[in-house]
Amino acid sequence: MMGMGIRGARTAIKLATFRTMMAGAALTGDPAAKLLGRRQPANPFPLYEQIREHGDVYRSRLGIFCTVSHAQCRAVLKDPRFGMPVPPSPPAWEMYQGDADTLIHPIERSLLAVNPPEHTRLRRLVAPWFTASALRTRAARVEKIVHSHLDRISDGQDFDLVRDFTAQVPTAVIGDMLGIEIENYEQFGRWGMALATTIDGVRTMGERRMVRAVLAEMTSFFTQLIEENRRAPRDNAISGLVGAEVDGRPVTDEELIGLIGLLLAAGLETTVNLISNSVRFLLEHPDQKRLFLDNPDTAPDVVEEALRYDPPAMFTVRMALEDVELDGRLIPRGGWLVQLLGGANRDPKVFTDPHRFDVTRGNIREHIAFSAGAHHCVGSGLARLEAEIALRELFARFPDMRIAGDVTMRTARSARGPQSIPISVAQAVGPDPSRRA
Repeated sequence: MMGMGIRGARTAIKLATFRTMMAGAALTGDPAAKLLGRRQPANPFPLYEQIREHGDVYRSRLGIFCTVSHAQCRAVLKDPRFGMPVPPSPPAWEMYQGDADTLIHPIERSLLAVNPPEHTRLRRLVAPWFTASALRTRAARVEKIVHSHLDRISDGQDFDLVRDFTAQVPTAVIGDMLGIEIENYEQFGRWGMALATTIDGVRTMGERRMVRAVLAEMTSFFTQLIEENRRAPRDNAISGLVGAEVDGRPVTDEELIGLIGLLLAAGLETTVNLISNSVRFLLEHPDQKRLFLDNPDTAPDVVEEALRYDPPAMFTVRMALEDVELDGRLIPRGGWLVQLLGGANRDPKVFTDPHRFDVTRGNIREHIAFSAGAHHCVGSGLARLEAEIALRELFARFPDMRIAGDVTMRTARSARGPQSIPISVAQAVGPDPSRRA
């Protein structure tokens, strides 16, 4: 118990010191400190423009480097001289002796946190579930899930878009892929949202306790689920991965738990934000909504422009594996470079009138919302599929819906999206029973 107290005190001191540094730098006007602090600014885009004024690479008073340059972000994400930062040791969420050995954190113990060749091996394990052919097969199941949730809110009553629809669909889709029983979806979604809020690190003792509790529940649940699938294989991703091998090396249970958890932490929140933002931007831009209603087949364009205009993940970080010079600045070995994707996707050198939401934009797919290079989001195809189907079916059911109150945004640092969007339904089109057959 004494050791636990000492470790807890040290962690608390480190977190407090870090927050003090952030707050101090923010008070001096450092835009990077304001962007990367405890709470995401309600409107981060003016801060991106402040950083852009300093050139392609900006050195923050925090000692880290940042870029909002589309070209630099894309180049760094593909540059083998940069890799994923090394997680802190001991982990910031560790509270009890042995936590780091018995609790599996999906960010620190999965392909998201490692570099090639280990990253390549882990990615090859999950990639078959996200190929174009696999997604075509899954499309019908996604449509069924979307219809079932629309049926629950299609009685003409007002509803909250996030709570009643956009948070429900991705949770059900991932649960279906992994073979999670329906009664576990609420818990499943809670884990994903909790981990996503701290995907870029723990800042407070409250976050530390929350992450530790979630990891304890999640590790126990998925350990049991893996054993069940090992004893009685089923038609789902977990059974497909149990016993799988790459280059003659089997996947371990620890790796499997990390991969499953990664779908939660990195995939669930991202897709919820993507669907929510896509709907919100159409409702906030009537001319763009009319273009979509006139041609629902343009759903992919709406999704791509939503990804560019306000990406669901606003930044990612890389560490220099050797001394690297960028834009006349030396980034030393071990130095951190933050790619501010939200700013890069509004780079005026790439996108004309970048602060305008325009689904007819000619280079609409040049955004880097899903990163680039080796760590390009493996689940991006599934997220796009869910968003496109959700958009088409939602507006087919509620063509006259409108935002009926204030949109509340999440406060997570990296993941960005609405927490609540009140919707008023002027007229709803009833469910098509044949679609639920």
